[in-house]
Amino acid sequence: MSFQDGWIGVKKRKHRTQFLLRYWVRDLSWPEGWKKKSEILKGCTTRKQAERERIRRMEEINKSNQASASTMLGPTAMTLEDFSRTVWPHYLQTRGAKESTVYGYESLLRAHILRALGSKRLDQITPTDVSVFLNRLAKSKEKPTPKGGPKLLNVYALLRTMFEVAVESGLILASPVRKKIHRPKYRVAETTGSGSGAAAGGTGEDPGILDAVFSVLGADDVADW
Repeated sequence: MSFQDGWIGVKKRKHRTQFLLRYWVRDLSWPEGWKKKSEILKGCTTRKQAERERIRRMEEINKSNQASASTMLGPTAMTLEDFSRTVWPHYLQTRGAKESTVYGYESLLRAHILRALGSKRLDQITPTDVSVFLNRLAKSKEKPTPKGGPKLLNVYALLRTMFEVAVESGLILASPVRKKIHRPKYRVAETTGSGSGAAAGGTGEDPGILDAVFSVLGADDVADW
């Protein structure tokens, strides 16, 4: 949303018509990181004049939003834990996440992710930090059997999604979660019948692992995982 066109509303007065420009500005005090604003387009008496003024003002507003995003990447940038309590829940709500899915995400956050990375600023979490965290989790006694695969893959999927939302929200420039170096390798134990690896499309993944992720992101968003 860092670049936007804005939209025009019309207010009918007794002797004149006013054109109102509506748009969004950067504001981390709001759950989604954006606040809706509006202003009267002064001196505009026709729709054509209002459209010309809209283009001019939106150029200024977009520049201001970009500058605000850069400022937010400074000392006042939010931590991963702050993000998990503000922007992230709003995202889940707008995507219509089921209560069970939200609960599952919160459990993974509390049990693993926030313990290791919660106090770090979003813009200061590096790919190395993510590697260290995932490697430690893979070796921890908390991992389930076999080989901790499902939980590790779910943690990776959740981290990747959260940082993609942070990028789309203009809070960071790039995600520190990288598919080639962070995506866990997991092979389903061989079973008899038609289930086994073929059910996962030949990828060697448990077909049910990403069900919760699909329910929030949709198939298109995770097709490259």
